[in-house]
Amino acid sequence: MDTTVLSRAKINLVLDVIGKRDDGYHEVDMVMQKIDLYDEVFLKKIDQGIVLETSSKYLPVDSRNIAYQAAQLMRERFNIESGIYIHI
Repeated sequence: MDTTVLSRAKINLVLDVIGKRDDGYHEVDMVMQKIDLYDEVFLKKIDQGIVLETSSKYLPVDSRNIAYQAAQLMRERFNIESGIYIHI
């Protein structure tokens, strides 16, 4: 099944890093505000792997991209053998 979702943008009005977790990520305190900008994210099931494309030349399309990382984590955690095509 093909799906397009909107990934809403936000602005961090305040962002304080308050510590580092054991997994390398940081603990943060923040005040966020949603804004009326968004990315359109198109998702499609494929036979295998993760294929990520973007209309922006500035976004990485490999494991440096958080959408790629999320897809990889979901496939591993839920033992999903099929793949996913993502276009942002």
